[in-house]
Amino acid sequence: MYEWVGTKIKSLTKIICGIGIAVSVIGGVVLIFTANFLTGIIVAVVGALSSWISGFMLYGYGEIVDNLMEMNYRLQHMDVGASGKDSFYVYAQDGVYTETPENGWRCACGRVHLAYESSCVCGKSKRDAMTKQ
Repeated sequence: MYEWVGTKIKSLTKIICGIGIAVSVIGGVVLIFTANFLTGIIVAVVGALSSWISGFMLYGYGEIVDNLMEMNYRLQHMDVGASGKDSFYVYAQDGVYTETPENGWRCACGRVHLAYESSCVCGKSKRDAMTKQ
């Protein structure tokens, strides 16, 4: 029931947005024929636009939940390298994990960094880590 909540939020947002647009247009048409023409047009257009725009926020929330769940899953299922120590993996754009390039560096604290990173979060610089290896 609570698996892939982000996808369910996004699907529900599409349904609610569609219903909101349909109700606005139907209400606008009813007002055109029963009351004032201008009022009916305003209700149809403004109601449909507000349903569509308000759906952005809820859909965005569903997208955030989806992305967080995917990141959590990937973090929990990281592989252990051949040496038995934790390997550092980078997420490539095609959805495949690849090991760090050969020019990556390991800090004294044990964290592995890409070549363009100049310092570690522990405070050591790349130069310090490279001279002690």
